[in-house]
Amino acid sequence: MSNIHKNLKQLRLSKNLTQENVAEKIGVTRQAISSYESGRTQPSVDLLMRFAEIYDTDLEEILYGKRTENHEFKRIKVIFAIVVFLWLLFRIMQVGMFMLADEAFLPAGEGTIAVETQEMKDAIDLRFKYLDRAYVFESFSCAILGVGSLILLILDLVMKKPVSMRKKWIVFGIMTVISFGIGKAGGFLTPINEANLMWPFYYSFINMMLLLLINLAAHRIKGWIQWKRAV
Repeated sequence: MSNIHKNLKQLRLSKNLTQENVAEKIGVTRQAISSYESGRTQPSVDLLMRFAEIYDTDLEEILYGKRTENHEFKRIKVIFAIVVFLWLLFRIMQVGMFMLADEAFLPAGEGTIAVETQEMKDAIDLRFKYLDRAYVFESFSCAILGVGSLILLILDLVMKKPVSMRKKWIVFGIMTVISFGIGKAGGFLTPINEANLMWPFYYSFINMMLLLLINLAAHRIKGWIQWKRAV
């Protein structure tokens, strides 16, 4: 027999919340919360997910009353830190390469005829070398963010206590602002390459948005399966 109602009540009390508090957060009546905690009615999967967010726990604890370990969360934080560090490093190196490419280019002075000299050839070759490196760093940053985000969300999906969606959206917002800021700052330092510096921002925004939506859908399906097994 499922003890969902007992677990819900225990979790609410552990957070020092009243039934009115929880009802207001979820958007139901106090009587509905009382009914769930008494076992008269069973909450839907969507409501269980909302309970998990409010009580900062996972579906497993709500369904079975089991506490989860913190080592999984620590592991995902370490991987996240590595991904963000490498992503930022390559984005900054990309900006640096574009700046060096601008400095290496030596255009002919005003009122003079452009004469192809060895010095100019060397400057042009050096510029393209820096540009090639900038595009390599851009590819690395996009690949690290894409693969890293996918790995993190897969780990989150198999965790006993996944990261709350609220925290995921906060991280998404912070990463988006940082990516936009790097693109705009780089565009200010090297205006001719602003479009190239903004491209990783658009990629990161679309990439993380899609992965978050897929992760949310996967958690809904996982929660529904666990709920069916419990009831």
